[in-house]
Amino acid sequence: MIIPAKPRVRSCDTVVVAAESSATGRTLFGKNSDRHPNEAQYLTLVPGAEHAPGTSVDCTFVSVPQVARTARVVGSRPWWMWGFEHGVNEHGVAMGNEALWSKLPPRLEAGLLGMDLLRLTLERSTTADEALECLLALVEEHGQSGPTNTVILESYDNGFVIADPSTAWLVQTAGRHWVAKRVTGVAAMSNLYTIGSDYTRISDGAVDEAVARGWFDPDAGTPFDFARAYGDEHLPDLDGCARRFDRSSHLLQELERSGRGLRLRDIHQVLRDLGDGPAEALRPGPRSEGAICMYAQDPAGSETAATIIAELDAAPELCRIGVSASAPRHAGLIQVWVDLDDFGTFEQPVDAAGADLWWETERLQRRIEAAFPAFAPIADSVFDRVNRRFFSLSQQPVGRSRDDRQAVFFAGEARHRAAVAQLTELFEELGPVLVEQGDADLRGDHLARLAALVETTTVERSAPVRERVLADAQRHSVKTA
Repeated sequence: MIIPAKPRVRSCDTVVVAAESSATGRTLFGKNSDRHPNEAQYLTLVPGAEHAPGTSVDCTFVSVPQVARTARVVGSRPWWMWGFEHGVNEHGVAMGNEALWSKLPPRLEAGLLGMDLLRLTLERSTTADEALECLLALVEEHGQSGPTNTVILESYDNGFVIADPSTAWLVQTAGRHWVAKRVTGVAAMSNLYTIGSDYTRISDGAVDEAVARGWFDPDAGTPFDFARAYGDEHLPDLDGCARRFDRSSHLLQELERSGRGLRLRDIHQVLRDLGDGPAEALRPGPRSEGAICMYAQDPAGSETAATIIAELDAAPELCRIGVSASAPRHAGLIQVWVDLDDFGTFEQPVDAAGADLWWETERLQRRIEAAFPAFAPIADSVFDRVNRRFFSLSQQPVGRSRDDRQAVFFAGEARHRAAVAQLTELFEELGPVLVEQGDADLRGDHLARLAALVETTTVERSAPVRERVLADAQRHSVKTA
């Protein structure tokens, strides 16, 4: 693993539209989950269950006490982890997390990751308010620590967006401290602290610790600002996070000012955004980790690995959820429901013989990136048609049985995979010619270096990789003690 001198700030974008700003009067939620390029991400179903007293649940690195009843959840899971990057439960509660880098020392010891906290909270809550209380209790009791990926040895704190059909919250944490802000209108979160003195709630002791560490002067006559006190403002690439946050906030606010009420299609358009510069500046390159639809700058960078959009409802059959693999610019949305039993090739394969929708899509993405100016417009056109089909079907009256809805999922999966297969074949044939014509990747041999680092991302490989990642962190901690 790479051991950086300082954390390299990058990662996800989450957006939420409160019920009063939605065209349907129901909360809208969306997230791009950004991970390292070879870090596959799979759709995972967790059935609801009853649990005996005294039992525990095994998370990515540690176990915690289990509760008596857990809800059914569908989430997007980095292939080697237990936790989720984002998800929705059977009660219409949605969550997404954001990596945040605070001034607190890195914590690589085995503990709960932000992704673990998210999944635990979705399994234990029936409303956004209840999810907020559950999350805050977990953060205060267990904290957050552990290595967060398989490429760079690092840990981070977390921000969370929590939503249900009528309510939404922003939460930002630093160790066991936190602030929470209730959402009105529209809101976005990227990978920087943005809740300052405008919080709704704050953890006991957050101000005292900031004072003790010299991060806040209570005699200065200014309100306590959580972001200024706890956020590390001197990290490399923080400007890219700020660009993404400013861009998503701007797009949401423009849509809100139109007065027509935002729709699910609007959320998808925000998450597909590459920026507002000239076309040549919007292709993968040295600054492409500053785009909402993110492409990695190098093998240690991040790119969008999975996307979710949702119009929330407490009834599973009425909750409109769309998911896609890899970057949303060039992927088909597939409609899912929390009460389905089978997510086909979007589930993690048990072994190397299994079909893998995520890698099929990612390989196409890399073909597109190899000659982006030529291939991207073609893929745009194809997936625009695929996604128009998604929005048309998802707006039809819901009187379908669960079997009918399962068939809708399989049809969407088939449409996406067919588009991926046809485009992959076309671009494989045309690629060498177009690269010679000057459309080559601005990042040089980036794609070749990525290919050399690919590892098998099956179920049977998950546990050994978790053990390897934790062992690397423990060896580093011993050396630096």
